[in-house]
Amino acid sequence: MDMHRERNESEIAGYWTPERKRAAKPRERIVTAPRPGAVTRSGARPGYDPSATRKPSELGQPHRVAHPTRYPWRTVGKLFFVSGGEDWVGSASAIAADGLMSAAHHLYDANDRRSSQILFLPA
Repeated sequence: MDMHRERNESEIAGYWTPERKRAAKPRERIVTAPRPGAVTRSGARPGYDPSATRKPSELGQPHRVAHPTRYPWRTVGKLFFVSGGEDWVGSASAIAADGLMSAAHHLYDANDRRSSQILFLPA
């Protein structure tokens, strides 16, 4: 790892104090209204919720993961980032040693400006 990258990672880790992490706001999904009569790629109506067709008993109940540091749970975590001068938090999943998958609005705002101070904390 080069010195510039180490310094940058250290600065980002220093930015995200416990207080900032607690105060970070969940980033709301950016939704645009579909055209009247629009159909999604899957053929579903806009606003279709597939879980609404299932009984609550079929969905399972939320529960604590016994060992969050074991695979596959350790691959999911929180993504902290700054966008528009504000601190935000979202979720992401590790998909490779150097790759994350997350929602695009966590990384870019509506004006295509890139987020900064991006920190992923797994498990």
